Amino acid sequence: MTSKFMPSTIIDLQIDDNPERIAFDLIDSAVLGRADVSPVEIDLTPFHAAEKGLSRRHAILEREQKTITVRDLDSVSGIFVNGQRVRPGERCILHDGDEIRLGMLRVRVYF
Repeated sequence: MTSKFMPSTIIDLQIDDNPERIAFDLIDSAVLGRADVSPVEIDLTPFHAAEKGLSRRHAILEREQKTITVRDLDSVSGIFVNGQRVRPGERCILHDGDEIRLGMLRVRVYF
């Protein structure tokens, strides 16, 4: 597993066990959440986000040079990376294949 990626690498998110992935180019940052009221870059509403406890602006993926971090945006249900709770405002470096749990929604990150 790696935590470093090159500028042209695409990020893939696999939601729960859904075989389809969300692919995007992470230039600076992307907010994960529900776009039912406020706009977010990565809308997880189609994956039953509200029922699984996602906040509208739940977490943010940020690019910091050649690493990707995730940070909780003071969500109600918090975030966990590979089963470990990440405190609100704290950045956690992600590695290829890591699992982020947003409420009860599992998101696997590939890059």
